[in-house]
Amino acid sequence: MKELQERLSSGCIDFGEKGSDEFYEMIAMEDEALLDHYLESGEITESKIREMIAERKIFPCFWISVKTSRSQ
Repeated sequence: MKELQERLSSGCIDFGEKGSDEFYEMIAMEDEALLDHYLESGEITESKIREMIAERKIFPCFWISVKTSRSQ
């Protein structure tokens, strides 16, 4: 994740961590007004997250793992 943020944008956010304090802190860091609000209230609404995505301030990232099996 760190490499994506360094190479592309700090707005690349790991949505697999949704619900954690780190998840919300990373989103808040991408908008000064939102950061102030988050520090005061400790929350970010789903609608604000959607708005940040639409405004291209944050970029949701998801990680998957694929396991294949080969039967013969």
